[in-house]
Amino acid sequence: MAESPSPALPGGVQWLPAMGGAHVLRVEFGRGEPPALVLQSARTGEHRIEPGPRARFNRTADFLVPAGLSWTVAVLAWEDGARVTLPGPPDGRAEVKVIDLASRRPAVAPPPRDQPAGPEPLPWTAPPTDEPTDAAAAVDGFEVSGAAEAISHARETERATGEAVQSILAGARADLQAERAARASDRSVLTAESQLADLRAELERARAEITELRSALETERIARTAAESALGSPVPPGALTELASQQAAHAAATAPARPTEEADRLVAALEAAASSLRATIPAPADVTASPVSRLIAAAASATIANPTQPATPNTDSATTNAGPPSAHDATTAPPVDAATTAPVDGAAPAPPEADRAPAAPSVADDVAPFTPATSANGAAASRSGADKVTSATSADDAAAPPSGAHDVAPFTLAVNRAVVAAPAVGAAPSVPPTPDGTETWAVPAPPVRVVEEHPPVALEDPANAHRPVLVASVAARVAAQAAAEALRRVTEPAPGLRRALVELAREDSLTAGALLAGLLPAQAAVLEEPLSYDLTVRGHGTFAVTVGHGGAEVQRIAKRRPRKEAAFHIAGEPLMLAELLAGDRTKLGRFRSGARITGRRRRAKPLRALPDSSLTLAQAVAAGARLEPALVYAALPYAVAPEWTRGHVFTVAQEITELGPRAWYVTARDGVRLSVVEHAAGAAADATVTMSRAAFERLLKGEPAAPGDLPVIRGDRTAVATLKRWTDLARA
Repeated sequence: MAESPSPALPGGVQWLPAMGGAHVLRVEFGRGEPPALVLQSARTGEHRIEPGPRARFNRTADFLVPAGLSWTVAVLAWEDGARVTLPGPPDGRAEVKVIDLASRRPAVAPPPRDQPAGPEPLPWTAPPTDEPTDAAAAVDGFEVSGAAEAISHARETERATGEAVQSILAGARADLQAERAARASDRSVLTAESQLADLRAELERARAEITELRSALETERIARTAAESALGSPVPPGALTELASQQAAHAAATAPARPTEEADRLVAALEAAASSLRATIPAPADVTASPVSRLIAAAASATIANPTQPATPNTDSATTNAGPPSAHDATTAPPVDAATTAPVDGAAPAPPEADRAPAAPSVADDVAPFTPATSANGAAASRSGADKVTSATSADDAAAPPSGAHDVAPFTLAVNRAVVAAPAVGAAPSVPPTPDGTETWAVPAPPVRVVEEHPPVALEDPANAHRPVLVASVAARVAAQAAAEALRRVTEPAPGLRRALVELAREDSLTAGALLAGLLPAQAAVLEEPLSYDLTVRGHGTFAVTVGHGGAEVQRIAKRRPRKEAAFHIAGEPLMLAELLAGDRTKLGRFRSGARITGRRRRAKPLRALPDSSLTLAQAVAAGARLEPALVYAALPYAVAPEWTRGHVFTVAQEITELGPRAWYVTARDGVRLSVVEHAAGAAADATVTMSRAAFERLLKGEPAAPGDLPVIRGDRTAVATLKRWTDLARA
């Protein structure tokens, strides 16, 4: 039978989800005590959940159903026995369902059946309202997860922004490199333009000199035409020669005298040049046919015949009182024979060929064909080998015994201080008339001193010591100077590997130290006995060097070895070590700041053979020297003589495939030392040579390229061939 509704009947019930699969039941009730939640299960019986202590002061009660608890029927029970059956909670994805209990009528619960005794239900009470519930924790967890997602999103955004900035920086870096390459190309273009401007200026100067030579030649032609017009008939060759002698004598008498020291310096320079030529060029059997001797003779003739050469008075009083010849002297001078005109400038007549001691070939052998002799006797004397022209600068020079004359021959030159002098009064030269009745004028040979093995003879006829000299034209002097310059450039010796190493150490000690360390294994080709020592190249490191009959072993060590393992220890700056290797320094001390030795010094005697060895770069590499291409190209400007580059302007890029994209740009600039710059490949160059590392090693050894591994040449092949010729000379 139904009863009246309880005043505590709830007005609504809500199932709310909680964390971990739990459920929250919120019950709104009226006046009275709050109900309890009873969960019934056929397996576990009833599970009663009491409301919290604060529920009686509120009109809402919350019941937390744990996630692990299972039930079949949920019932709200009041103390008066009224019960209300509740529907089950919705699933996790369903909406919150509000249950209206106003229309439900309470019913009295049936009496409980007798059931076997079972375990008592665990007492459970709702959490107090002042403590945080699982719903609040769920809300806090949701907020925390949202904050974590926001932080993760911010980090992803920051990472994307950093990658974008990195890409922008990489593009800017690439643009900067391209700009630098463009600047380098512009710089090379500007350098080429400046060189072109210099060449143009030199060309203009050459044109001006040619114009001056042409004007001088035209002036000489005009003077000759005027002289012929004044005489009324063509001038005989002998008279024209005499006229030139008179003009030269007049110019020498009126020209201001220069100090004697200048002539001495010129003599010393010519003698040094002759000694250098003798040391570099072997004397051929026929000196007269040698091109070297002809060039020297041409240069000597041009120097002697220079009208600007100072006229230094001789000690002879006859020379001091000499003056320009007059026309009367030129026409009324007594005739002399060829024997009178043979000796010149204070030199005694040459002895016969049979009585003369054998002497080395001299420059006079080549100068003789250029000596003008118009008379028959003079021509015969110039063609014969018995009367070579030999002269001295003064009577003192003629009397001085040439103690070292044989060492200086055959290319020793000297310049007469009295190059152009007027003939002495009463000693004007003349020749006998020819069979046809005409007179000819003989001009003696230019004064050239040649050192011979026999001692000089005393002067017999001082009056004939000074004769007029035929002055060479401007064109002849320029040709002789050009020939001497060409000869100097051809015979210029190479600096040598040791000398190049010394020069490199003066300017770049680090590179020189690396080269010295790379050349250490080559000692096996020079030393004849086993040796083990330590070497410290300051600024580069310490090395243990062991030389045996099987070769040399070089190992970098942190500090020098004890005396039981190393015979001695040498330490020094790269410059000092390079000078020791070149022979510029010969001593090592224990307390020297530049280079010193410690240990048993007597064991270091085998190293004295290094400066005296003639090992080439190719032989050193074949003996085990390991040289990096960067070191070789750094030393190349010091191994190539700057004179070799005269007349050459080009840039050759050297690329090694294993070391790309690096390249070495070798530039020659007309007589200036080679310039080598390491730069990225692809810059402007006249030619590019690409080779492998193996081909580079064979090039250092002087071996031919292997089939299939030939260097690739692009561009000016002439420039590459020229540079190859220079490197071959430097390597040898």
